[in-house]
Amino acid sequence: MSEKLYREEGFHYITNLDFSGVCIEQMRERHAELEEMDYVDMDLTQPLDILDSDSFTMVLDKATFDCIACSDQYGTKAKQTLDNIYRILAPGGSYICVSHGRPETRLGYFQGYKWTVETQKVPKKQLEVLERIEQESFHYVYVCTKNF
Repeated sequence: MSEKLYREEGFHYITNLDFSGVCIEQMRERHAELEEMDYVDMDLTQPLDILDSDSFTMVLDKATFDCIACSDQYGTKAKQTLDNIYRILAPGGSYICVSHGRPETRLGYFQGYKWTVETQKVPKKQLEVLERIEQESFHYVYVCTKNF
């Protein structure tokens, strides 16, 4: 996704995070010519101070929070992740969480921070292969904008 944002949408200065060092190294090699993109091996479910407070205007999450919400110790890990995201977001910056989770399973996590939360319901493209499997027909996008 970050490659598309870089090449097609003109967003540069992208920092990609993953807890897998192997994944980070592969992506760094694959996109070596995209000089304004960084790759950082870190686990957002752990306390971290490698990233400066108030330094990001946007954090884009495509199902990472879903994985955390379904993991062991999900309550503690979800809180630590959101604490980290909130800390690094600049005032006026947004955390955009693209999720399979319905609002009744996600909005509670986003409470307790000084940000406004908007929810968008986005229709999924249905895949023919999965027609016979009952599937949720929407993704949910949660936009959490840090107050000034």
